[in-house]
Amino acid sequence: MPRFLSPAPGSGLLFESSLGPLPTSIPTPPIPPAGRRRRTHSPHEPLATVCGRRSSGKGERGNPGNRWTLARSTPCEHTPVRRRSGRPWPEAGAPGMRFPIPHLLLPLILLCGCSPAGSHADITEEAGIFPWGDVSQRQDHSSAFPDHPPHPLGDYVPPDGLQVIFLDVGQGDAVLVRFPKGATMLVDGGKNGRGTEKILPAFEKLALADLDYIVATHADADHCGGLDEVVEGVAVEEVWENGVGKNTAAWWDFSDAVDQHGIPRVTVQRGDVREIDTCRVEILNADEGWGDSNGDSIVLSIECEGVAVLLTGDAHAGTQADLIDVYGADLQADLVKLPHHGSPDHDSELPSFVLPKVAVCSVGTGNSYGHPDKDVVAEWKAVAPEFYRTDQSGTVTVDVRKGIPTVSTEW
Repeated sequence: MPRFLSPAPGSGLLFESSLGPLPTSIPTPPIPPAGRRRRTHSPHEPLATVCGRRSSGKGERGNPGNRWTLARSTPCEHTPVRRRSGRPWPEAGAPGMRFPIPHLLLPLILLCGCSPAGSHADITEEAGIFPWGDVSQRQDHSSAFPDHPPHPLGDYVPPDGLQVIFLDVGQGDAVLVRFPKGATMLVDGGKNGRGTEKILPAFEKLALADLDYIVATHADADHCGGLDEVVEGVAVEEVWENGVGKNTAAWWDFSDAVDQHGIPRVTVQRGDVREIDTCRVEILNADEGWGDSNGDSIVLSIECEGVAVLLTGDAHAGTQADLIDVYGADLQADLVKLPHHGSPDHDSELPSFVLPKVAVCSVGTGNSYGHPDKDVVAEWKAVAPEFYRTDQSGTVTVDVRKGIPTVSTEW
């Protein structure tokens, strides 16, 4: 049974949490048979409580499902959740602390004086999208971000289902996840400058004025370098990190920007689960003690409408082998982002466990690292009917509508 944690609050109001009476014991689950471990976690952990509700501001974003919560529990003022002993949860959300987040009030104030603007077609409908397997019909020059004027603030339209956009940021990662009811998540932000040059213009074309979550998978510059620009450009409700920083300008710029804007920071760990809209997000890897930033990359599993997405950060061969040992066949996903830009530091067994329908490699043209490795590409292509590289296809967009995924590319 995975562990369930409470979020830092995301409203524009002052928020105060407190601990109520807590259970003193938790039933011990049956011991699984010998072999690969399958998403099992210690039940002997203290409990905390969840109070409050996220702010609304985009479509149906204010639903109470967007919080760390127990599976099948009903919305309430105090929901029991698990956390590891000896670890404050979270640093910004300790019981009794208040959260003034004034920078989130401006979009809400502006929205109050605006009437709803006309809706716009989903970007991939304009780009030309086709079901997986129907590659022959895919247009060679479709655009994931058509050239149309930016929409005014308040005109954000959630996708009709889950949408995962692998932004072309060169040698680095930046993945925008748009959830069915309006919640949004940015996983990494590319190198310094990519936030201003690539990410914020993409947000503008989507009329996206704020983010619910930023996930910094690790502190390398090609993943966090552009995140400070994103924090300065849009309102952000919550930041997820692995708790392992790095003494680099890129990391400190991002960290300082988060603190200056008063954004709650959540240190995630393996087994953490968050229900977002109609989707389930689980942390499969975070700080597992590898002692290097790539090995401790946050690895995310997103399950939505019968489709699974695996986002792997820069997980190296050791981390990949550990994921196989812990999760085994549960790693299977319909869509995967290749670990570490297709680096040869790779476990050759991973593709056969993931068995994706679509694999995407986020990589820069002519990079000095030689990414992606041709043998690694061959291993993923052997199991994935469709394989994309951002250096060859530009931004890659995957839409899931009623359980049916489709793919469009920028080039």
